[in-house]
Amino acid sequence: MNLPRRSDVISSPRNRAPSFYLVIIFLVFSVILSACRKEPEAIAFGADSCEHCKMTISDRRFGGEIVTKKGKVHKFDSLECLTSYQHAHSPEASEEAKIFVLHGSGNAELILAATAKFQESPTLHAPMGRAFLATGENETPLVPLSTQVMTWEEVKKSIEQKKPKP
Repeated sequence: MNLPRRSDVISSPRNRAPSFYLVIIFLVFSVILSACRKEPEAIAFGADSCEHCKMTISDRRFGGEIVTKKGKVHKFDSLECLTSYQHAHSPEASEEAKIFVLHGSGNAELILAATAKFQESPTLHAPMGRAFLATGENETPLVPLSTQVMTWEEVKKSIEQKKPKP
C-alpha cells in the first residue's frame, strides 16, 4: 500500500484552497461587522465640528452624537443642534439611531441619552445658549436641586418649545 507523503498532502493546491477561502471570508465579515458598529466615537475637542451649525466642538460638558443604524457618527456641539439636525434629517430614521450625550462633568464621556438624567443650568454658558448637563441615571445631579431633573424626551420637548419661530 502506497500512502502519499506528508509533504505532498500539505503542499497540494487542493488542500490549501479551503483555508485560503476561509481567511478571505473571515476578513470580509470582519470589515462588514466593524462598519456596522453602533458605538460612539471620541470627540476631538477643538478639531471636530458640529454637523448642524459647523462650529468647532470645544466644550466637554455639552453636545453629543447620533450613531445611525448603519454606524455613521454625527457629532454636535449642543443638544439644540443635535435635536434640530435629528428633526430636519428624517426623524423616522433617527428613531432607529442611538443618541449619546456628553456627561456634564466635563470628562468627555459619552452616555446613552435615553437613560441619562438632565438638568438645565441657568448660570452656565453653553455653545447655543441652553446649558443642559447630563448625568448617568443613578448619579447625583450636578446642579443644585433647585432645577428640575428631566428625561431625554423632556429635554427634546423643552428645546422644541423654546425654538425661535421663523
